[in-house]
Amino acid sequence: MNLLQKKFFIFFGLFLILFTIQNCKDEKANNGNITAKPLTIQDIAKKSNSKIGEYSRIFRVDKSVRGPKGQYIVLNIISIKKYSEFTSNNNKLLKNVIVIENVTPADIVKPFLIQKAFFSLFDEYGNEDININTYVQTGKEFTEIILTSSNNISKIKYVLIGSLDRERNDGKAAKVFEIK
Repeated sequence: MNLLQKKFFIFFGLFLILFTIQNCKDEKANNGNITAKPLTIQDIAKKSNSKIGEYSRIFRVDKSVRGPKGQYIVLNIISIKKYSEFTSNNNKLLKNVIVIENVTPADIVKPFLIQKAFFSLFDEYGNEDININTYVQTGKEFTEIILTSSNNISKIKYVLIGSLDRERNDGKAAKVFEIK
């Protein structure tokens, strides 16, 4: 190896080292400026292995849970709304509340909520809140499934309802609804 070849390899080696160091610095500097991309309901459904829920559509919960007369339990979600404060039927003031209005009577829904149901709340970036308390009450027009969180729900955009009948839900055990 002659002197010119040695100089070339030394120069090339130094160039690679400097190039690598500079790229690492640029990447480190940009890490603080990365903005998360908002997720769609399709993204949340994929992330949570669930199906997208539709309002005013009947769906059956897990068949292992039965209503008070032994019947299968179905849900028909009419709306989902969020409230920073909400007064329950027994005049209890609740904070950080999501109310799911459902056609099925409260006494039929209650066994599902007690035995099997699970809920998750998602913001638009896919951050999940599973620390939820659940109540059911008869509302003015529909049964109200009440979810309360110890966290601020102002940025919550999606609600996942789980423990559904997989046979009737394309193999999925949950549906995700967009709060409208």
